[in-house]
Amino acid sequence: MKNLSLAKKLILAFGVVVAVLAVIVGLAISGFNRSQAQMHQLTEVYGETHDMASGLQIKMLTARRHEKDFIARQDQKYLKSHAETLQAIYTEFTALKQLATEAGIDLNLVSEGEQAVKAYENGFNGVQKQILLQGDAESGIRGDLRKLAHDLEGAIKQADDDKLMVDYLLLRRHEKDYVLREDSKYVAKAREVVNSFTGRLESLSLSADLKKTMAETARNYTDTLAKLADSIDTMKQQYPIMGQAVHDLEDAILKLSDLADQREHEQIAAAEATNARTKLIFYLLGAFALLCSVVAAWAAIRSITGPMKKIVFVMQQLGLGRLGNRTGIDTRDEIGILAQEIDGFAVTLENDIVVPLQQLA
Repeated sequence: MKNLSLAKKLILAFGVVVAVLAVIVGLAISGFNRSQAQMHQLTEVYGETHDMASGLQIKMLTARRHEKDFIARQDQKYLKSHAETLQAIYTEFTALKQLATEAGIDLNLVSEGEQAVKAYENGFNGVQKQILLQGDAESGIRGDLRKLAHDLEGAIKQADDDKLMVDYLLLRRHEKDYVLREDSKYVAKAREVVNSFTGRLESLSLSADLKKTMAETARNYTDTLAKLADSIDTMKQQYPIMGQAVHDLEDAILKLSDLADQREHEQIAAAEATNARTKLIFYLLGAFALLCSVVAAWAAIRSITGPMKKIVFVMQQLGLGRLGNRTGIDTRDEIGILAQEIDGFAVTLENDIVVPLQQLA
């Protein structure tokens, strides 16, 4: 410091203050930017998780709509749409697992939802299988039932017996009652009618082949009706499974959505706390910088005022004729040079005045 000029001392003091402030501002901005970037990244992940969970709900509703359309209309195009929707749901779950991992959300919730979709799919496949097995008026069990009914009606007309026709009409009525109400008691009633029908055949004077044909057709008819009833019962057993699976899926999705919202709020709160800490650190460092500025300014002022006081004192002493005082300043700045000149002037005066006077005395 003693070898620096006055201007360099002032520049150095000012530079220290600026450097400290620059470091403080840089640290504050860096910390704030990191906090904001992290918060933005995580809130974006949580937002995507929430949106994807909501999207899964919509897709599941779409799948259920295709399910109802297929059950109501038995059109294969709804099976294709249903399968495509389920595939989209599985794809969403794959992406959701990645997001959940990034967001720190329990993957068990995602797995529970995915398992619920698989349970629903298995249940629907069971329903689909039975519906296709049941068929319609031209195919499947229902087609066979219709054909048997027509064959039996034709044979009865050939026999031309009113009581057999009455039994046939009762048989058809029990079939319609079952189809309408899906109550197995009507299948039992249909068997009772067939037993009465076959018993009545024995008392009629018809050809053996015709009797055999009508009896076999009547028994096949009730067996097919029973087969239809078994298929419908099997199908109906899948409905609670599907309903529970959908409930489990909705529950898992709701938990995921709520957890994502909760984590997002927690992240925002943590970011705000981090920002508050950053501000506090900034204020503390600012106070420290101010203290450094004061110390640097004090040191700069002292490097000027201290030597100046010495110079003033020596000059005053010279004015009083006291030539033996010296500043003792040996710095190389402007004040040091001035002090050294004054000291030299004092030495010259002392040698030119005091020494000759002492010699005369």
